[in-house]
Amino acid sequence: MAYNSKTTIPNLTKLMTATVLTFTFTTICLASPECIPGSNETDLNVPVSSSNLSYISDFGLNLFRELFPYNATDRNFFFSPYSVWSALSLAYFGSAGDTEEQLGTVLGEKDKISALKSWKTVEFLYKMRQENQSSYTLRVANRAYFDHSVSLRPCLDDIFPTELQRIDFLHVGDAAEEINEFVSNTTKGRIPQLVTPDRLQGARMMLVNAAFFKGVWLYQFKESATKKELFYSTLEDYTFVDMMQQKGNFGYGVSEELGASILELPYTGEAVSMYILLPPFLAGEGGFSAMVGRLTGAALHRAIDSTWRTQLSYSSNSSSSSRRRCRR
Repeated sequence: MAYNSKTTIPNLTKLMTATVLTFTFTTICLASPECIPGSNETDLNVPVSSSNLSYISDFGLNLFRELFPYNATDRNFFFSPYSVWSALSLAYFGSAGDTEEQLGTVLGEKDKISALKSWKTVEFLYKMRQENQSSYTLRVANRAYFDHSVSLRPCLDDIFPTELQRIDFLHVGDAAEEINEFVSNTTKGRIPQLVTPDRLQGARMMLVNAAFFKGVWLYQFKESATKKELFYSTLEDYTFVDMMQQKGNFGYGVSEELGASILELPYTGEAVSMYILLPPFLAGEGGFSAMVGRLTGAALHRAIDSTWRTQLSYSSNSSSSSRRRCRR
């Protein structure tokens, strides 16, 4: 996975991610005459309820618990659960046997048709947000590259018209150039190289996800308000850091279920927000670990639903996204 997280000025946020999974061999085999069993009898164009998508949040939170470097508290940690979910879902649709069972368990899927409806729903939601907003830029793209030697059913093109691409992995230089161009275009040049030719040696299939987001805070930081303030990393460890300041009507709430406060920072347009979970300061590092252990998709959605708009002053370290505080 490659990522580039960049804030050029305090009020502009850019997030770029790209994920790649390479397979040296793979078989796209589906026992049913249908491309995906049940797809002929199901209207895939009818989105499922957003409440039925909480299991995708569970996947992301479970992945976070697996990846988070608990012993590396001196550095930030960033990843895109959606990117990993998208790549593994594409693999799940073409899997069979033990691979299908294992991927289904990891992704929390019941069956392929349910998974496909969720995939189409998430795709629809992202597309609507991309088309109906001029206040921010959100670009998400998924692609599975198959070598010409891999046999694919033509009907798969109807289900995944943009996601499936043929490529010649024997010419690794040209293949790497094509994949990198796709990622670079999606991330507007922020990730110009995701793969190198040597990584494609012997590959027959590659799953790629790329995402780009650019937005401006609804309540913006004033550079003139930045000043040195005391910041506590732990109860005993503190230092003076540059703290950006802002005041506005933020979504705020307290979740006893998670043992944390929750703060919403909306972007201009208010269709996209960043949420920050704040364990009690006195709980120290143990409070954060306890909160992570309680996190589920349903619990997180309940915490978000419990927030209300209130006047808050918010401070954030100008060089580290992990140093934040808010006060009412």
